[in-house]
Amino acid sequence: MPKRSPKAGNGQREVVEVPTPRPQGVDEHGAFAFASCPVCGWRGPGRRSRERARKDLTHHLAAEDGHPAEVTDALN
Repeated sequence: MPKRSPKAGNGQREVVEVPTPRPQGVDEHGAFAFASCPVCGWRGPGRRSRERARKDLTHHLAAEDGHPAEVTDALN
């Protein structure tokens, strides 16, 4: 939700977008979070829980042999 500053001037309010930090490997589209692998491009199912999307990515990286350990460690 955009943050609004107190009244500025003639009754109009200035709307300021505040970026929210995103966890590495999790994309959000509307109310859903999707895990996405930075190595192979795999994309998990839409989840309402960001934590569940992160677990999907962790399980994907653990199951794949072609992913370097540095990537797995960087995402945790």
